[in-house]
Amino acid sequence: MDDVALARLVREVIAERCGPEVQVRVDRGTVVLRGQVPEWSLVVAAGHAAAGVRGVGEVVNLVLSPDAVPVQAPSPVPGIAGRYDV
Repeated sequence: MDDVALARLVREVIAERCGPEVQVRVDRGTVVLRGQVPEWSLVVAAGHAAAGVRGVGEVVNLVLSPDAVPVQAPSPVPGIAGRYDV
């Protein structure tokens, strides 16, 4: 399936489960989701819905929700180049 057809199918599945707020882009089988939904559970549902579509290789879920907890990148460990404290 080509990217255009895959994007159309993923959009349909996500709109059915999560609403029309989620935008879908596909590049060589990788699906990128963007937009904002009212609840964190819909962020998760959008990612799962996209991943469940046949032909999807990877999902990058950039959908936001007001009740999401921001995640900070780990701080570098002093004296260790390229290593991070996790």
